[in-house]
Amino acid sequence: PDLPSRIEHGHPFTPYDRTTFYTPGEVGYTDYKTWEQLESDKHDTAADTSDVPAP
Repeated sequence: PDLPSRIEHGHPFTPYDRTTFYTPGEVGYTDYKTWEQLESDKHDTAADTSDVPAP
């Protein structure tokens, strides 16, 4: 969904899933996360320390 923005800003493309080629529905076509969503997820995951035991 954000292909023009990725090209404009030089962001990498999302890897494709060949099993979704030529299938009905949105899966593999419009369900990919935008670059901003992926970056936000990375920061949220890095900041999540709930699984780290206390010293």
